[in-house]
Amino acid sequence: MFGGSHLQISGPTGAMTVVLLPVIAQYGVQQVPLLAVMAGVMVILMGLTAMGRAIEMVPFPVVEGFTTGIGVIILLQQFPLLLGSPKGESESTLVATYQTLLHTDWAAAVPPLIVAAVTIALHLPDAASRGCRSR
Repeated sequence: MFGGSHLQISGPTGAMTVVLLPVIAQYGVQQVPLLAVMAGVMVILMGLTAMGRAIEMVPFPVVEGFTTGIGVIILLQQFPLLLGSPKGESESTLVATYQTLLHTDWAAAVPPLIVAAVTIALHLPDAASRGCRSR
């Protein structure tokens, strides 16, 4: 709850969640094994053709921006759970979040917002002590 662990799995898993959920919503969960095989074949082909070196051509700010964008999307998707409100009905995460905020009972949302604020406040000193991460 208050920090990470060297045993945690991180990396592209959060980004893959955001990418996979719309695919699952459109084609169904039964297509996940086929999607996994297709992804595996692509990884093998990219390894055989040494395409991994192409990532060196992507500027670091682009990678950071992509990761930050995924983080913002995941954060916005958590608003209905945090506020105890119905999820907005929109393909756009931003519009769905706005709809969620319109239908929020703010009196009932105060306790979970306090818990979220305290959790964030407890993380701030740790984040500040680590300083700015650079490549």
